[in-house]
Amino acid sequence: MRRAVGTVLILLAALLLFAGAAEAGIRKLPDLNVRFADGPAAATAGEKMKVTDSIRNLGNKKAPASKVAYFLSKDDELSAKDKQLRGRRAIDKLEAGARDKGNAMVRVPKNVKSGDYELIACADDGDEITEGDESNNCQDGNGTVAVESGSSSGLTITPGDADFGEVPVGSRSAGVTYTVKNNGGKVTELGVGTSGGNVTEFVLNGGNCLGATLQHGESCIVVMALAPFSVGPKSSELEIATTATKEYHATMTGTAIEPDVQIEPYSYFFGHEPSSYTYTLKNNAATPATIGAITTSGAQGSDFTVQTNNCTGEVVAPGATCTFEMHFQPGGSGARYGTLNVASNFETSHAQLIGYGLADAR
Repeated sequence: MRRAVGTVLILLAALLLFAGAAEAGIRKLPDLNVRFADGPAAATAGEKMKVTDSIRNLGNKKAPASKVAYFLSKDDELSAKDKQLRGRRAIDKLEAGARDKGNAMVRVPKNVKSGDYELIACADDGDEITEGDESNNCQDGNGTVAVESGSSSGLTITPGDADFGEVPVGSRSAGVTYTVKNNGGKVTELGVGTSGGNVTEFVLNGGNCLGATLQHGESCIVVMALAPFSVGPKSSELEIATTATKEYHATMTGTAIEPDVQIEPYSYFFGHEPSSYTYTLKNNAATPATIGAITTSGAQGSDFTVQTNNCTGEVVAPGATCTFEMHFQPGGSGARYGTLNVASNFETSHAQLIGYGLADAR
């Protein structure tokens, strides 16, 4: 009898030990969980959109590298009828208890019908990691994504590239008109900007694309100009952005040359208190330059005045110079901007005037 009791006790101890080991094994598995997912308010079928998500490892073991997949669903439950977005976000190894937050650009399939969809993010795409809980990998996002379908989604910009020609420093080229056409579903709140290269020297000169809404087949225009402030080749890209975070580009090039009558320096900062500076005018032309009026314009142009003028009315020989003095008296606080204008028998030359007014400026 004692031997039987001892045997039972040994068996019970073995079972308890086995159960404890099994429980410990479960606790040592990783467990990837989507904490939140977010996308744009609107997207277009066939185009890319930006998604954001945060993944946390709820397990007690480091998770291997993995990927997050994204889906569009008519409800908040993932099913076989949901549309998977093209593109995934890669996640590095994730320590137990750690989080990983990031963005991805994913493409909406062209066959997605117009309508409102839930965005669902799923960690461990492909179920490549053995986890403590395999049922909590997916989570729907905040709000819905309104998808517009189109027969051939996307915008086109014509011309795809344009040469603005030779433009004297301190002047502005003739406007180049770009036509932006919508070949897809409805797009709203178009953005217009420049990217890369000499972004500050290619400027918006007109048009009706900024903030525009385009239905399928509709167009708008953007007028750009080259306004260089240094000599040399110039290049940048016209950038048209949509609310679906898709960007479209066209190339802009040109060459900045010395003006016939050059203001030196082209740009000057007068500081944050009343001050003066002497400018030099140089005749770069092959014939004499007759200097006309020297004036200022711009938002705070009246803060800058001509103090001493040895140029107006003078005939400056080729290669020769003359000088004049400008004075800055801030008329208010903060950054103060103006444009310096020098007329001549060639063209009006321009330069930037910059100063800063203190809070107690008088």
